[in-house]
Amino acid sequence: MVLTNTGKQQLLEALKSQVTHFAMGSGQNTDTEFATSLGQEVFRKDVTDKTIDQETGSIDFECFIGSSEGNGSDFSELGLLDSPSGGTLFVITNFPAENKSALLEWLIDIVIEIK
Repeated sequence: MVLTNTGKQQLLEALKSQVTHFAMGSGQNTDTEFATSLGQEVFRKDVTDKTIDQETGSIDFECFIGSSEGNGSDFSELGLLDSPSGGTLFVITNFPAENKSALLEWLIDIVIEIK
């Protein structure tokens, strides 16, 4: 079975219109296909930029977190959602905990490729 180029484009456009927010939390071992929310959400923000790359069949979601945002938390999970609160969780990942302070600005970049 082959997903056509038109089918890929429509899936990417659907993701682009639906995914609106990044969420970060302090949960551990939450990145399973059965997840419906972050384990311990702490921070949520609008997606800063969304770019479809036709050549690779992918979409790039970016979120800029400034020096005054999300400070004082040890973040270890990240998700993409469709709402400013609650909503549908599209992507979730865990990573080694990192503390966000006013000395740091983060640019988070998640690329989803449709094959």
